[in-house]
Amino acid sequence: MHGVGRPIIVLDFGAQYSKLIARRVREAKVFSLILPYNAPLDEIRAQDPAGIILSGGPSSVHAEGAPFPDPGVFDLGVPVLGICYGMQLLAQMLGGKVERSTKREYGFAHLSRRNGKGFFDGIANHTQVWMSHGDKVTGLPAGRLLARVRAGESMQLAVLGLILTCGGLALWVGASYLLAAIALGAVLVNTGRGDPRPFDTVQALDWPILALFFILTGAGSHPETLMAIGWLGAIYVAARALGLVTGAWVGGVLGRAPQVQRRWLGPAIMPQAGVALGMALVASDGLTDWGDTILAVVVGSTILFELFGPVLTRVGLSRAGDIPTRLGA
Repeated sequence: MHGVGRPIIVLDFGAQYSKLIARRVREAKVFSLILPYNAPLDEIRAQDPAGIILSGGPSSVHAEGAPFPDPGVFDLGVPVLGICYGMQLLAQMLGGKVERSTKREYGFAHLSRRNGKGFFDGIANHTQVWMSHGDKVTGLPAGRLLARVRAGESMQLAVLGLILTCGGLALWVGASYLLAAIALGAVLVNTGRGDPRPFDTVQALDWPILALFFILTGAGSHPETLMAIGWLGAIYVAARALGLVTGAWVGGVLGRAPQVQRRWLGPAIMPQAGVALGMALVASDGLTDWGDTILAVVVGSTILFELFGPVLTRVGLSRAGDIPTRLGA
């Protein structure tokens, strides 16, 4: 944003530090302008902003009469940053989830960072901050953002952009990109509002992505270590099979699935290996001394599961009554 000629507009929701936000923007040699939160959309558009900042404020998004901006600010085609109440407001308006916190925070607090990479570059290990909120964001509005893709626009580009952004943000803050991607899937399921397009798009991209994933994983493994894993491999195969069966049964119970489906759901998902391979890559990268062994065990067992798993899948689906017992029946 350094040297941008167009202004950054700060929409003020009653924050104590709106002027400080504007000043910090100007210190970066970018013109900033403070407008009231309910400024008409035409007035905001007339300023031709390069970006919009939603300030904090004393309100709760759940309170009656809480201040909300014109929803059109999200359709101006410029970045929107939410700070404190502004962040909660952004999540709420775009289909995320904001809940009341069991513990309100007000006053000075201490921020301790785990590493100084990416977003936290230049921030001291221990920093004094100001906390003033009673709500928390518990669901990101990713589903709503994908739902804004109109007919004729590229859903593939939007989905890949969201996946890469998720992975990039995870690496930026030093988190696991694998767990971040799993969390992203859960968010999409719960905020997608029944829109199947993102999932249909991912399925259409499935084979080339999986092929590349398996090639990269196989290239990093050493077949000669397969002979040395012995009981370790056998224990891993048994533990993984038990984990799939047990986890599927628990999921069936929580989802109130019929008894027969709970029993056969585990065997039906035996070929699933993407998460295991992903975790193996992450683990081998972090545990360099055990990297070859980890990859050998996981890749070797994956080959086993991919060979015999489809048979178990067919048996499970057949016993659960989801497919005919015999081919052609």
